[in-house]
Amino acid sequence: MMQHRQNAKYVAFGCILLHGVAWPHRDALHWLAKWVESAAMPFEISTTRGFSAAHQLRLYDGSLEPVHGHNWKVKVVVQRDELDEIGVVMDFHELERLVDRIIEPMQNRHLNELTPFDRLNPSAEHVAMHIGKSLRLPKTVALQSVEVWETDGNSATYRP
Repeated sequence: MMQHRQNAKYVAFGCILLHGVAWPHRDALHWLAKWVESAAMPFEISTTRGFSAAHQLRLYDGSLEPVHGHNWKVKVVVQRDELDEIGVVMDFHELERLVDRIIEPMQNRHLNELTPFDRLNPSAEHVAMHIGKSLRLPKTVALQSVEVWETDGNSATYRP
């Protein structure tokens, strides 16, 4: 998959150069859409969990914004090429347990006082990345994304 991305280059006049062949733009888009579709894992599941926590972002000028809290929402999406022997990507309850182990230490806490947010700004982006990098999935299951909402209208997504 990465080999194709590294070999695809845009060239003048609406063509894409791929493996030494200049594809007319329309044909290239059709081919790329088919390639992306075939490269995606066909099965995915998700779980959505929540926790309440306060944080205080470090701003561009080095100051801290006022401490405030959120009822954070976390959606974790995992994927797999083929279903397992019982016909699932993985057990939903196991995925919930894995996510809960990561977010439980953040429940009703000030994120700035917790590792890794004592070093990283506790933004929604960093919370999503922390959850994604901390998640220990079975070898046959891959993390697709972690989306974290601070509010109903504001979210950040981490994709490994």
